[in-house]
Amino acid sequence: MSELVALLDLGSNAARFLLARLQPGEGFRILEQERVPTRLGAGPGGLFTEAAVLATYRAAQRFLSRVRKKKSGPRVLAVATA
Repeated sequence: MSELVALLDLGSNAARFLLARLQPGEGFRILEQERVPTRLGAGPGGLFTEAAVLATYRAAQRFLSRVRKKKSGPRVLAVATA
């Protein structure tokens, strides 16, 4: 049985979102893909700015609200990278 997975990669310059269908033994198929520049790591001294945190939050919220409307809601995985 296939599985729908939503992946969120919250990086220092951009948030990347991917919706994929996983088929055991066969691989995966990308259904949606998005990159939103958020500049999360651009604050002074490595600190997050309020604007960057808000931009990241809003981008993730938009993506998740879209993909959760799918017939079989996806499993959501999030990671924070450099």
